[in-house]
Amino acid sequence: MIQTKQFRDCVWVDAYNPTQDEVKEILSEYTLDADVVEELLSPSLKPRIERHSEYLYLILHFPAFKQSYSRDNAQEIDIIVGKDFLITTRYDSNESIERFSKHLEVESVTKKAEIAEPAFFLFFALMDHLYTGSQFEIDNQQDRLKYIESKIYEGAEKEMVFTISELSRDVLSFKQIISPHKEILKNLASDWKILFKDAHKHDVERLIANYFRIKNNLYGVIDTMHELRLTNDSLLSTKQNETMKIFTILAFVTFPLTLIAGVFGMNTAFTPFVGIKNDFFIIIAIMIALTLVMFLFFKLKKWL
Repeated sequence: MIQTKQFRDCVWVDAYNPTQDEVKEILSEYTLDADVVEELLSPSLKPRIERHSEYLYLILHFPAFKQSYSRDNAQEIDIIVGKDFLITTRYDSNESIERFSKHLEVESVTKKAEIAEPAFFLFFALMDHLYTGSQFEIDNQQDRLKYIESKIYEGAEKEMVFTISELSRDVLSFKQIISPHKEILKNLASDWKILFKDAHKHDVERLIANYFRIKNNLYGVIDTMHELRLTNDSLLSTKQNETMKIFTILAFVTFPLTLIAGVFGMNTAFTPFVGIKNDFFIIIAIMIALTLVMFLFFKLKKWL
């Protein structure tokens, strides 16, 4: 499916899961290299940037855990930016691009000021929305961290072990998806200067700053998650140690009682207290007294 939007004197073509005929339609309207057209037909595994004579071609992957409608947590966006056109290709519904499309409709109606190089303006506005979407994903991870923290201090350490592991998997995936952007944006800065000179130079710098803001926020999430994991493991270990200590003390207390019961249960010719008046209560009293002495000893040693 292809949607075309006019903005000032440039065109934005947004292709969602394009067919071969739709790609040929794009090829007939814009002078694109054959290898670029071939790339638009199917997803690419690795991000990259290519500089052509009249345009830049970028393949970027963005994390989409909360916003994704499929099982894939990395959404590929192919972007072709020229002086008077912008082409985007995607293979999954992307909320950032959909918000950008709605924003563009309002922008076209309400903004009357002239914009130099509107295609470049569209490109950087689109990238801003995509990185805003990535920040939204980080905000979601931070909300999950707050939930985990609250549950840890409510005593649900055991239940949080799997939750923390799940979050760790997502954060690691996020890092793997976003890390290649550093090299792509570095090449973008140099290729942009060669192809478009100093046009929108400050926007290129701002785009790079947006990436590092996302990266720093991500590392903040990683650090917090690491601390929560250590705290949860420590509390869980302490709780398990306390449980084991109680069972050890109970075993230590019941062992001599079992021994006494066994001794007085022996079938021998002479057993102390057995056969005299109130012999049962005397033996029970001895066992209770021994138990109290042992608990007092544990208390003095501060084991209880």
